Amino acid sequence: MMDKNSDYLIDKEGGIRRTGGDYELYQELMDLFFEQSEQQIKALDEAIKNKQALSIRDLAHSIKGAAGNLGVNQVQQTATVLEQIGSESELDRAEETYSTLKLEIDRVKDYWKNEG
Repeated sequence: MMDKNSDYLIDKEGGIRRTGGDYELYQELMDLFFEQSEQQIKALDEAIKNKQALSIRDLAHSIKGAAGNLGVNQVQQTATVLEQIGSESELDRAEETYSTLKLEIDRVKDYWKNEG
């Protein structure tokens, strides 16, 4: 049963539609997303500490694309903001947005483990 919170976290129907209706493929792609985002989050943390704007932009862009394809909309939106921060070298905003992104991914991951 989908509640309002699950719709907010994951547009599962949209994600499955983008896999041609293949739910098993969607599940595999979600698992891959969590695996890759874990590595990307660590790399983002390093890029922010080292004030590497282009790395921040590129990593956020990658997360944004994967999240968008899977229907993980809030993660996609937050990654879009972080990508823009990297593009514009507004690094004073990077740490807070990074923390939000990490929290959003963790919330989706927890939901997916329990409800997905």
